[in-house]
Amino acid sequence: MPKSANKRIGECPECQAEVRLRRAPHLGQKVTCYSCGAKLEITRKDPIELDWAFDDPLEDDEELEIDFDQLDKYESYRDEADWDTRF
Repeated sequence: MPKSANKRIGECPECQAEVRLRRAPHLGQKVTCYSCGAKLEITRKDPIELDWAFDDPLEDDEELEIDFDQLDKYESYRDEADWDTRF
């Protein structure tokens, strides 16, 4: 049976192995390839299409930290600089 005929089989973009799903798939569902361990996400349901899963950058607290000392330096530089002649 071709992969597209089975609604619970996708192909790993990393190793091209079949990824079998135990339950009915839903968009955004995270799965793991048992052959290579790649973290994948369902991006299409019919036929199933898998792509690499990426973490939501807003979930990473480090990226949300603001160095206010650096921000103050930037603000003072911006206020003193003449934007029109620099670009």
